[in-house]
Amino acid sequence: MSQVSIFDLVYFSILFFSTFFVILHLTLWFENKGKFFLKRRAKALPKVSLIIPAYNEEKTIGKILKNIKRMDYPKNKLEVIVVDDGSKDKTYEIAKKFRSKRVKVFTKPNGGKSSALNFGIKKARGEFVAVVDADTFLEKDALKNCMKYFSEKKVAAVTTHILVSKKKSFLERMQNVELMVVSVMRKLQEFANIVYATPGPLSVYRIEDVEIAWRILKNGYKIKMAFDSFAYSIFPSSFKNWWKQRTRWVVGGLQTLNKYRSCIGSKSYGVGSFLVPTFFFGYFFLLIGMGIFLYLLLSGTLNFLVYAVRAYSMGINPFAWFEFYYFVDVKIIIGFLVFFLTLYLIKISLSQHGWRTKWYDIPLYIFVYPILYPFVTLYGIYKYFKGEKKWFTK
Repeated sequence: MSQVSIFDLVYFSILFFSTFFVILHLTLWFENKGKFFLKRRAKALPKVSLIIPAYNEEKTIGKILKNIKRMDYPKNKLEVIVVDDGSKDKTYEIAKKFRSKRVKVFTKPNGGKSSALNFGIKKARGEFVAVVDADTFLEKDALKNCMKYFSEKKVAAVTTHILVSKKKSFLERMQNVELMVVSVMRKLQEFANIVYATPGPLSVYRIEDVEIAWRILKNGYKIKMAFDSFAYSIFPSSFKNWWKQRTRWVVGGLQTLNKYRSCIGSKSYGVGSFLVPTFFFGYFFLLIGMGIFLYLLLSGTLNFLVYAVRAYSMGINPFAWFEFYYFVDVKIIIGFLVFFLTLYLIKISLSQHGWRTKWYDIPLYIFVYPILYPFVTLYGIYKYFKGEKKWFTK
């Protein structure tokens, strides 16, 4: 009996996890693919306090305020609160020009995004609070389409569909494909009540971030994903800024897992107590597993090519002595299974968006983009355990 290496154990563990992750999403898809859109309308639109935390957003703050002004939502039921978090540019001065009866503008010393949000919530007078990033563009009916989900009393938060507003650079295009996939995954997770994040571009709450989602799940409420509500946001165009953003996400997620570790595995909090941390790490493990699979596939192919060249140089037909074991490897077979199931999930995700991407972005997303993720994940874990546990600001 051959000895199993540490590498094999790690790889099989990731394969098991990845297979579970993909098959569960596919199961949710086949059971719920006709339920992506909520057809009913909100009976009565409530008053919403829309909070915009802003730090050094002089280039975008005016645009988002003009965008909100054009939204299809009753003006007398929409309160806009801009909180300038000690910006060093002209964010506050520009925002002040939009002051009115329904647009309130405040400034405070820099304390980070969560501090600005808490400040805005204290000033809010609406029945619901919506959080909007200053660099976001909302579709006209984005807020209205979120509000109809609150007709279910157990729904405490609704998140929206996020896409990249500018798709010029390689990274921006990759992130756009990623967001299309993530939005479908998040909608599928809604059906199992395991949506674990409420992203900043637009999320609405019944009275930002992963932690709010955990508190909602902990108290037995639900988070919905409005698949017909769209928010377009600016995402990093340079590798340096992308790395900072993803590091911040990893550190923030680990902070939340640590804070709510008592909930993990507890029967009191239902299936989400197991699946929420599972899905948080699942994206990263799936990518790491794909990386190892591609490495095994490429190294195996390279070894065979080297063997074939040597055989030909000796006047031997390599296929005359071809051994089937080159391709019959359990690790590669299971890897292929997970890989093609993942491709099918990506195909589902893109088809749900009308294939809003260039064809050559898809192989780049599948074969190139995942290589970056394991490294930034490990770096984020390193930063977390090093003690850099503050919420990173822009």
